[in-house]
Amino acid sequence: MDILLLFLARFLLSELYGVNPQTIILIAFLLLIYNFITGPITFLKITNDHKKYFIAISLLLIISLFNIDIYSILNILIMFTLPFIKWKFYNYSKYITFIVLVSTIIYCILIVTNFSIYMNRSYNYLLLGRGILVCQAIILFTNFQRLKYFKLPISLLFLVGLSIMHGRLNAIVSLLLIILYLLKNFKYSWILLLSTGFISTLLVSFISTLNIGTVKRLLNDQESISDRAGLVQTASAELQNIQTLFFGGGIDFSQTIAFETLGYPYIHNLPLELLLDYGLFAIPILLIWILMLVRSSKIILLKKEILLPVLLFIETLQFFKSFEFDQSLSLFLIITLLINQKNEL
Repeated sequence: MDILLLFLARFLLSELYGVNPQTIILIAFLLLIYNFITGPITFLKITNDHKKYFIAISLLLIISLFNIDIYSILNILIMFTLPFIKWKFYNYSKYITFIVLVSTIIYCILIVTNFSIYMNRSYNYLLLGRGILVCQAIILFTNFQRLKYFKLPISLLFLVGLSIMHGRLNAIVSLLLIILYLLKNFKYSWILLLSTGFISTLLVSFISTLNIGTVKRLLNDQESISDRAGLVQTASAELQNIQTLFFGGGIDFSQTIAFETLGYPYIHNLPLELLLDYGLFAIPILLIWILMLVRSSKIILLKKEILLPVLLFIETLQFFKSFEFDQSLSLFLIITLLINQKNEL
């Protein structure tokens, strides 16, 4: 979990400490190397489901006949391979997790008390908000005894921080995480829900008077919502072409469609992007994703330990609305951890 957390929060850590995000990725990579050196057999042990693995690799080779972009092929290889690898938990993970969580709290305090820090940021608000959401999920759905009485206050801090940013979905998901936590952990959760709703309403009302961030976009930016709907309609129309549906339009086809129709750099919907680029060859990827979402729903409803399923739904919402294929590594890392839930990264 520490490597996944570092990866997702790398832009927030970079913004706070002034280091290059690639440096944080390098640290995560060095941790992976350490894991491999200390336990190569455990690290590379493929699960018993070999048939699916080799079918996936075969499909990858077929895709390579239509798309010669090496970066894209490697990304697909990672997506196909990760769900079949087992990972191991190491003791140093808790220290890395602690550092990232504290850093996120500090960053939220800074932007809430001094909005200019956020306005002068170096990175996209979606990338910053992604790190905050993951940290909020970890705080709420991990058994931190010392944080037992601080989980809700910290989550409200994160909610305020996300609300003054420009990511509408991030703020909404943050509020949903709080609601889910209350429903899962308190007998009379409806009382806390009402209290949280009241406090959240006051916070949002205050933020709306400042005319900044999420509330400003919800009230004034309807154009981007209609644009996203237009992208979905355009993608759906392209998929009515039999050749595109079966074989895809090739690498970056979805980006070309998005740019030529509405001037967007990509389609803002990962399933549609995969179908447009790779056609029915993307189905195995989407099936693995759907199966894990179904499994995650059952875990959230029936079990106490729900961190990974919650993270999967957070990432899924992001990739249905905002992110693209090149940013999908984290999504499939979470799927990997869900498939091998007894072995944590």
